[in-house]
Amino acid sequence: MIKSNLMAEKSPTRKKPAGYVSGVIIALVTLFLGSLLADRALYFFGLPSQIFLQAAHPKNYSEPRKSLEYQYLFKTNSQGLRYREIPLPKPAGAYRVFVAGDSFTEGYGVEENRRFTELLENKFSGQGREVNFINGGLSGTGPFEYSLMFYNLGLKYQPDAVLICLYANDIVTTPGVPLPRQFFKKPMLPKGGKRIFFRLWPRTYAALFRIARARKIKAEAYPSDFLRQVSEQARSNGASEAEIEAWKARLPQDLVKAVNRGELNPNILSQGLLNPSYWTDSIDLGSDTSRVQFRAMLFILSEMIAEARRRGIQVAVVYIPSPFQYDPSVFDPGNRNPYLISGVFASPSWLIEKNAAVEQLEAWAKFEGVKFLDLTPALRLKAAQSPGAFNYRIDGHLNPEGHRAVADEIERWLRQDQVFRLQ
Repeated sequence: MIKSNLMAEKSPTRKKPAGYVSGVIIALVTLFLGSLLADRALYFFGLPSQIFLQAAHPKNYSEPRKSLEYQYLFKTNSQGLRYREIPLPKPAGAYRVFVAGDSFTEGYGVEENRRFTELLENKFSGQGREVNFINGGLSGTGPFEYSLMFYNLGLKYQPDAVLICLYANDIVTTPGVPLPRQFFKKPMLPKGGKRIFFRLWPRTYAALFRIARARKIKAEAYPSDFLRQVSEQARSNGASEAEIEAWKARLPQDLVKAVNRGELNPNILSQGLLNPSYWTDSIDLGSDTSRVQFRAMLFILSEMIAEARRRGIQVAVVYIPSPFQYDPSVFDPGNRNPYLISGVFASPSWLIEKNAAVEQLEAWAKFEGVKFLDLTPALRLKAAQSPGAFNYRIDGHLNPEGHRAVADEIERWLRQDQVFRLQ
């Protein structure tokens, strides 16, 4: 016992000097304050301190794009539009139409100078007058994003008119809950602990958020294992293994490989498993969900029209149909339409009928006092003479001939009905 006490006295517990602890505290405080200062300094590099929903493409971006059926150069201007660079202030005597829409407006699959917006510019410009059809198309979006684009970017161009180009699937790409106009400019706030990080380092958080979102979008557009990713999503939605295996068996392997290479939109093949009613909901309003989405879409469009009118901006609406509504060649089994192969339902009766969505859009446009053009009848006549001539067979987007046909019909309508003051 005496020996143990002596050993304890010889080996006292070492205590860290007070200077060491204070040094660590000072270093941590310095690091913390330095990180706050560095975050604020990101302002000088143009990094925002808030997070907004996507309202445009990345700015000054360029990349070659290639598919099974086309290749073209995709590039954006300083505002994030796939449109040439023009000054935001409108020159005297110029007339500007801001064209809102999705990938069919953006011109997915064609060069810029072959899109219907540029073709319309050529038709109406001349004799000393400049007419711009500013392309505000944004792939993979719907009317909610059209509104974001208009409020946050389109108005900067001081447009005289807005042409809203709806595509047939805009109903199913619309949120089911109507959102007030004020929400379109409201920044997003993270939830939970992320909000604390955002409050302290807003620009750092916003930059990391944009990087993560870009990676997610790229992963969805270019899946490394398309079948596995869609199968996992289907299981989480409650699909049985038998349904998943049946879907896999229907898919042509060459198209699956094209998706994995980034040469085909994965959504085209996935809908047969994840949402077989994709087109019936879009065209026939065939479910309670689609009818709720349709009402939400009309609410968003009405808010957009009201905002334009408050600013003295004219508004008109064009409906671009799906090939299922005008081109009989898409139902030819020999053409291997990927939607039909994957299990999505489509009805040949759509080729001759006026669908529920168009009927209600016409009634809504009349109520709003907005000029409305349904391109379906004109494209049916053209497709009857040249089946399969206006859309890419697999991808489904308008090809250059399709853009020319759309431009011709819109020009005729604009002139005949004197929709805008273009002449």
